[in-house]
Amino acid sequence: MTAENPQNKNFAISKNFAIAQDVFGAIACILAVIQEITAVIPAKSFLVIAGVILVLEYVSAYYKSSFFDKGHRIREMGLIDNSFKEKRIPNYNSEPYYNNSIILRDEIKLLANIHENSLFTSKIAGKMSFPYYLFSAITFLFFTFKLFISGMDDYSSLLLGFIVSSSLFDRAIKLNSLKNISEEVYEKAYENGMSTSPSLYSIERRKNDTKVTFIQPIYWDWQWLYYSPGFKIIDKKSGDEYNVRGYDGGAPMGRLLAVKGFNHKYIYISLLLPKIIDVLLLYENAVFETKIILSERIFNQLNTSLSKEWLDIRDNYSIYKNQAEMKK
Repeated sequence: MTAENPQNKNFAISKNFAIAQDVFGAIACILAVIQEITAVIPAKSFLVIAGVILVLEYVSAYYKSSFFDKGHRIREMGLIDNSFKEKRIPNYNSEPYYNNSIILRDEIKLLANIHENSLFTSKIAGKMSFPYYLFSAITFLFFTFKLFISGMDDYSSLLLGFIVSSSLFDRAIKLNSLKNISEEVYEKAYENGMSTSPSLYSIERRKNDTKVTFIQPIYWDWQWLYYSPGFKIIDKKSGDEYNVRGYDGGAPMGRLLAVKGFNHKYIYISLLLPKIIDVLLLYENAVFETKIILSERIFNQLNTSLSKEWLDIRDNYSIYKNQAEMKK
């Protein structure tokens, strides 16, 4: 995966404002700690300084989010362009950003791109979160110690306010959330295609029904298949169940199907179900809500090893591997 992409400019500006926000938050916490120990700054002057710092931190947070949203919209367009062979971003070749050009089917390529993104995001976010947690923990421990020694006073209250509202503390929580959700997305993608059971290939929403196509691995020269009339798809979010209506093409349900001459290959099975509601991409929601810009330094450190890990996954993942074989 390459770091060169059209959203870099907006993300770089957003990152600078995020750094400024972190610096102002750190200065606020350090000043509160020093004032708690030494009371070297007059009370009124300290409150004025604290107020100015909070305003600057708020302004930095606003522009950080604003430029992140712009970059995120461009990144989403690049994801769709790459997955569905569109060209909404002129003069930009998105293929080097991902490593999935061998995958032909649009929906499967989209899955692969999100799968690859979630692998990189989970690893990088995990490494990024430690310094934020460390700083937050040290500050909170100092506050707790001071609270037990001298009780709650104006400076202790101010320090607690800095801790709770600090961008550093908030960033630690959001990085952990992004890491956990990315791991969840990665595991869901992994589980969908590594078993010997049918793998979801595509969902086509039509006027009167939904055509669901599976990739069925075949392991013998002669193999029986059976999809019962009770076969159903369950929406995990809503709990709604969608019962199969039949095979696409009119073959009767409830009968054994004989498959010949496809040993160690894949066949397509298309079933007809009622219309299914679209589900928002979990990964994209997590990235947008946390507004975390991944560290370029950590990306460069992990890029080679993670790219190799992804290629190993892609080349051994049944849906992606099947697409590569079709291209050959």
